[in-house]
Parts: sequence; C-alpha cells; structure tokens
Amino acid sequence: MPAPSLTARSDRGFVYVATGAGYLAEARRSAASVRQLHRDAPICLITDQPLAPDGVFTIVQAPRGPVEHKPVDKLLAIEAPFPGCVFLDTDTLARDDLSALFELLDHFDLAAHQDLKRGWHYVLPDVPAVFSEFNTGVLAFRRSPAMEEFFRAWRVEYGNLHAQLGLVNDQPAFRRALYHSRLRVAPLPSEYHFLGNAPNSLLWKVRLVHARGDLAAIARTAEEQLGDRVYIPGVGVITAFRGRRHWLRTTLHIFWRMLRLAFSPPRDSAAANPGQWWLEETSRPPPPPRPDSHGS
Repeated sequence: MPAPSLTARSDRGFVYVATGAGYLAEARRSAASVRQLHRDAPICLITDQPLAPDGVFTIVQAPRGPVEHKPVDKLLAIEAPFPGCVFLDTDTLARDDLSALFELLDHFDLAAHQDLKRGWHYVLPDVPAVFSEFNTGVLAFRRSPAMEEFFRAWRVEYGNLHAQLGLVNDQPAFRRALYHSRLRVAPLPSEYHFLGNAPNSLLWKVRLVHARGDLAAIARTAEEQLGDRVYIPGVGVITAFRGRRHWLRTTLHIFWRMLRLAFSPPRDSAAANPGQWWLEETSRPPPPPRPDSHGS
C-alpha cells in the first residue's frame, strides 16, 4: 500500500529544532518516520550542528536566535520558512498520516495537546488553574505577526519564570503567554500527540508517539485493543467491560504485566534525554501548594 503523501506546498512543512549532537540524532530518526508517510513534504531542520540536506530533511538552516541547549531552543521553530508549520520534538515517531494537522491552520492560529501533568508543580497567580499546560512537543501554528509576537512573549516569560521559580521546562511560559494572547487555539486529540511515558486515554489508532524508549513498541501496546481505552506504561491497555470472557482475559494479562513490573520496574524515561537540562528541575522538590483565587 503506498504511503500517504502530503502535497509538496511551499506554504506548509514540518519543523524540527535540534541543538546538540544527541538531539540531532533523535531528530533524524523522527524525521525519517515522517518522510516514510509524507514523501513529498518539506521538512526543515534548525540546528547548530553541521549537517547537509539529505533525503530526510529538505531544508537545513542555522539558528538566527540565541541557542541555550535547553527546552527554550524549540522557540527557534518560528524561524522556519513556512507560513504553516507543524513543529515536532525530536523524541517523536510518526505512525500515520499527519496531514490533518495542517488543515487545522485554515481555521486556527495554533493547535496543541493538553499536557497530562497540567502544571501541577507551580502556581501562576495571573493564570487560573483551569487554564492548564499544553504539551509543546507537537505544535501546529500559522505564521503571522500575532504568532511572532506570541513567540517573543513566550521567550520573555521563559526568562522570567526561570529567574523567579527556577523552571527549566518551556511549558509554564507557553501557558502564561498563551493565556494572555488572543490566539485561536485548537485542542489536539491524544492520537495525534500520544504521550507514551504516562498514563492516558485513547480512542483511535495512534498517529504520533511522543516518548523515550521503544516508541514503536509503545504504539503497538497502545493499539492491542482499539476503541475507548486507557493506556498505562508497562501495564498495557484497559478497556470498559466488553463481556466476561474479554474482561477475564484482560485482567489476567494486566496481572501478569504488573507482576513483571514488580521485579523489573521501568527506567525513568527522562534518563534517556540527550541533554541534562531536566536534572535542574526534577532534582528540586516542588513548592508547597498555595491557594489559587481562580479555583482548581
């Protein structure tokens, strides 16, 4: 069966940012999975590493903005030469056609998936808890003066929150900048941004996995059963009751996997990160909870 092809249009393309050799290696693997599905799609790589355009990347360019070798480097994606962009983190794997992400940009400025942890470890007094974090590992965005202003605000907020709260991840700053913007945002379903290192729910087939580890195996496990289901790393898929025989088989399957986990617990996926920025944030205890006047 031929791979689906995204029409080669100069006004839309995929974007990666890879600062550092480790992230460049990840980006090449991820982009290769996109290339298999979208043979003609422009794929831009923004990197501070030496690399000539090859069969995977159609455009390779050096960053014009500052490079910090931290998550904030992904903001360099705004330098991509496409009016319509789909930014992908380097630790992603495309599993199915992603063309619909670009279609969202006909009606929205930005598309993103809500993060599963939702910003539990900090409080922003000017942002209500009900407006929680988005995961910035997959972003579809439409280039415009308003979007460029948003990226500038995102960078400023990153510097502020890093100085004030010691936050290293870029998502709290994204959350604050987005809350104070007027951008029209489309929510992405989990199938288009499946976070494979955390428990979450699905309905359809997985189109893109975002995780570290064996991403193909994670996707296969998540697709062992389709329909409304919950995925738990290391355990597998749990569905609603579908008859006694099915429920008994599922229960025994889960029990066996949990028994194996007791003797061989999963490795922290953060340990596979090529950079070391995550140590700065994860090694610090979370701040004590504070009352949120906006409600939780």
